[in-house]
Amino acid sequence: MGKRRTAAEVTAARNPEPKYTSFQKWFTTFLKEKGVDLSDYCRAGDGTLLQLGDVASAVMTASANEQAQIKDKLVMIDFKNGDVTHFLKHLARALDESHKVTW
Repeated sequence: MGKRRTAAEVTAARNPEPKYTSFQKWFTTFLKEKGVDLSDYCRAGDGTLLQLGDVASAVMTASANEQAQIKDKLVMIDFKNGDVTHFLKHLARALDESHKVTW
């Protein structure tokens, strides 16, 4: 007879951790370390309210090239003790502009 598994092991087997790319792991860790509140709202260019969590989700699904550019910019902002949230709000305006048809 095999070794009995604990309830936690059975649950983990049924609900495996999602697979994240190295950028996604870095990005979520970075946002946590900076204390970014993903439930905060920001106003996009036309006045549309977007949640920072939605912006973060869009960043995590962006192309690898876009993710590399975003990471470079965030690292530079952090190095200069800038406001990371301000950059995310800037991305929200750009995201709103690129999705005018689907909002």
